[in-house]
Amino acid sequence: MRIDVKNGERLILRTRPSAVILRSAVIWALLLAVILGFGAGAFHVLMNQQLLDPSFYTYLGYAYYVAWALVFLLLIYPGVLRPLLRYARHRTWLTNQRLVHRRYFPTMSTHAGRRPAGFRTVTIALGSITDLRYGKSRANSADIWVHYGFGEAVRLPQIPQPALFVESVWAEVSKTTRRTNVEAERSAPGTRWD
Repeated sequence: MRIDVKNGERLILRTRPSAVILRSAVIWALLLAVILGFGAGAFHVLMNQQLLDPSFYTYLGYAYYVAWALVFLLLIYPGVLRPLLRYARHRTWLTNQRLVHRRYFPTMSTHAGRRPAGFRTVTIALGSITDLRYGKSRANSADIWVHYGFGEAVRLPQIPQPALFVESVWAEVSKTTRRTNVEAERSAPGTRWD
């Protein structure tokens, strides 16, 4: 989970989504453990009453474990695994020359159609950034939209301390703009730098 830094480039900051999005996963996992624990206890109480034929209980025990595993797998994905994958798959790096956003794990459906498995990297030169916007901050994190080029934008999900991140990006953009202006003046015809 690294980026290759070019010659003369230095890393300013790296970030990932805020851990706030894991709050629902923790709550879901606790609820799932409580529900399945009570379900297992109730099933064992019913099994100990021996109301049916004893040979039936052998098959009922196997069916119980298979059903328990299926319910567990079906309930753990939407409540625990999805938020965990959403948290783990985004990384953002800011260097003194570019902003890099990498999304790991495949996302199969987008507005443009299907995308192959792997990861997607968006590299934005700091000089091409035209606007940075973020909405209301929830628990000190917010989605940041980086507008660059001709109407293109990329969303950086749940960046912690969005105001500080935007301030850092704009500071690097202004340094990059100043550096390119000085280089353009030095390379202008008829200009002499001794």
